[in-house]
Amino acid sequence: YNNDQNNGAEIEIHNAFVAGTTGTIKLYGQDVEQVTLDSVVDRKVDFLKVDVDGGELELLKGATRLIEESRPIVMIETIQATHEQVASWFKDRGFVMDRVFERGGYNNVFFRTQD
Repeated sequence: YNNDQNNGAEIEIHNAFVAGTTGTIKLYGQDVEQVTLDSVVDRKVDFLKVDVDGGELELLKGATRLIEESRPIVMIETIQATHEQVASWFKDRGFVMDRVFERGGYNNVFFRTQD
């Protein structure tokens, strides 16, 4: 959506269970559609924020096309168990780790393309 407070930038918000594959899952006893970012985002993005509590690599598996084609700045929360693998995933695609904010048990990490 657009409004006067975002200087004309178009913001689109999705409420979905996002993962590495599409399908249907049970969540709290209900069938919920599971989507990938690649399946719901069909245009270039400039910034992507990811907070999936340990599911970073699974989410990235389903966002490969979007990230490789859009080359956005990515802010992703990592935990100790996933941090190095996430960093390698981005490095393999030509991104550099720009900033890391340690938050006691997790990190907020910014990745950007090498320029």
